[in-house]
Amino acid sequence: VVVDASHALAAFLTASHLLGALGLLYPLPLTGLCAAAGLAACRLLPPPPPSGLDLRLARERVSVASAIAAVPIAAALVAWAARSLATLDRGTADNVEHSIGGLFRSSDPVIGFYAADGSLLHAGGIVLLGSDFLSPLLNLSFLALALFAAAAIGRASGAGLLAPAAISVVLLAPVMRVGQPGEAKDDIAVLALILAAAAVVASGPMRIGAMTVIGVLVGLVAGMKVTGLAAAVALAVGAIVLAPPHLRWRGAAAMTLAAAVTGSTWYVRNLIETGSPVPFVKLPGWDPP
Repeated sequence: VVVDASHALAAFLTASHLLGALGLLYPLPLTGLCAAAGLAACRLLPPPPPSGLDLRLARERVSVASAIAAVPIAAALVAWAARSLATLDRGTADNVEHSIGGLFRSSDPVIGFYAADGSLLHAGGIVLLGSDFLSPLLNLSFLALALFAAAAIGRASGAGLLAPAAISVVLLAPVMRVGQPGEAKDDIAVLALILAAAAVVASGPMRIGAMTVIGVLVGLVAGMKVTGLAAAVALAVGAIVLAPPHLRWRGAAAMTLAAAVTGSTWYVRNLIETGSPVPFVKLPGWDPP
């Protein structure tokens, strides 16, 4: 579930990057390109292996600890859903740019340089529906991804429901519970993507496919918010270290290519516009404009 959700998100954003770069971010091209990507995935990718999950055995393994762990998970779901639904009547917007070329203009001269995949997701919803009806609900999908990823980590580590319960405690903190559900903010998206990468790292031996998925997720973090890169790159380095020696170079190359496909758009845009991929940071040889 975590890997499939990550691939779907990467496909949608990559399609939006391509169409936005051409000034063609309209409903028909976006729907057609996403449909083509989905059909190609169905034809080219192998079917997923059976999960081997036996619900009867899962029911037998329910313990006092798992029952207690379910409490913060349920509390986080209820709190986030309630706040998201409460924002649905704030009004709608029907204005959206159909191009990602040029820099976003605002009163803050630095904001326009930031990676903006979070904004692009909201723009996609506005393009497809003609309003921002989906925007207050968007972060609920990242809440689900974060909990699924934490559950995958718990399954791999033996922690079980304690892992998503620990994440739920973070999600119930005021800075997350008040500022993220129902809002067009992307901290929960970064958290979910980093947890997804951690779930892949925790899932078992590092092979080329797993390292490619991690690269996709590192790129998604880079395109979502630059402050998430430190954790994402740390996980990528960890994956390289954990990989068998004969696969490290090829795995690192696959990871880098995947990250470049999903995460380089805004930095290439900045480079073209200003001569620096990160104009908000002073780099050797690259003075901020």
